[in-house]
Amino acid sequence: MDGDMRPFRRKRSVEQRIQAAAQARMSTVAMTVEDLPITQGLVQLHADLVSSLELTALDERTGRPVNDQPELVVQPDPREDREDTLHKMVQALWWGGNAPCSVARAGAGLTSIRVLNPNQVGYEPDPFDSTWLRHWYLDGRPYPIDAIQNWKLNDDPRRGPMGRSPFQNAKSALDVYGWAYQHLLTYFAQGGNPSLVLKSSRVLSPAPVEEDTAGRTEAQIAQDAWITSRQLFAPAVLDPQWSIEGGPEPQDLEQIVRVLEFAGTEVARLTNVPPSIANVLAAGSLTYSTTADELRRWLLLQLGPTWLKRIERGFTRLLPPGLVARFDQDSLTRFDVLENAAAVASAPVAQLRAVA
Repeated sequence: MDGDMRPFRRKRSVEQRIQAAAQARMSTVAMTVEDLPITQGLVQLHADLVSSLELTALDERTGRPVNDQPELVVQPDPREDREDTLHKMVQALWWGGNAPCSVARAGAGLTSIRVLNPNQVGYEPDPFDSTWLRHWYLDGRPYPIDAIQNWKLNDDPRRGPMGRSPFQNAKSALDVYGWAYQHLLTYFAQGGNPSLVLKSSRVLSPAPVEEDTAGRTEAQIAQDAWITSRQLFAPAVLDPQWSIEGGPEPQDLEQIVRVLEFAGTEVARLTNVPPSIANVLAAGSLTYSTTADELRRWLLLQLGPTWLKRIERGFTRLLPPGLVARFDQDSLTRFDVLENAAAVASAPVAQLRAVA
């Protein structure tokens, strides 16, 4: 009976050792959307920029700031600066499409808001109209509708009453970007393409060598001997079956970088951000004038209507009647510096053309 069991046990042992050796040498990185440089850059850029703007309550009729600014726009959350509150809101909107905030009231007036962790907030839609809410839930406890104010993006009525992250619109492009970036990480983590290759004159077994206590294969033993000799600056003594050849050229690396650039450009396009704003290498050369044009387009078509206006409307709903919340965008719409720089940059070219 023991003799019948030995081959079975031996086979399982070899397979397990092969699997263990493969797992030990495998260097893979699970990339999520939050791990990718392009998503981190987009979120941080928008959160930093929006939170740096002044938020002011204006008289709805005159369009002028009121003398006694409501505390809601001065310091929405008494525990932190307004910049911190806005920074949290923008990050929550980017990552999840929703920025739920608890609302505190004193008497008939509103006193403050507090940005909640979206992962702790649930909801129940109205059974008669799925685009409206019936109840909020915070850590599983029901909350009335007016206890939480939600800022949201991409509120498509087909998906119910909640928003959606802009990254959902770019999911396919982000998948491609993630795989390309992961490939580069793995490539450099493993040392890149080898400068030399050990080539065997016969087919090698993938099973570990029986006499090797470390459970290495023949290829791994030869590789370790070669690496050790190079580290010790000593000659390597190898079996005649092994020969040394030059390593492969890293041709695929350039292709992966191009895929990364293409995917990054697609992510920027699908999130309505110019490639230069997303720090993506765009096709063609960028000058001061084209950068200014892209900045204008970004402010008018993405940052303004998608972010600033939505946040303003949310605060306006919480202000007393007759008041509206507005961001001060004067600092964003001054292009004189960029335009002057563009003129200076183009002046030598104009002079050369005149001389020619």
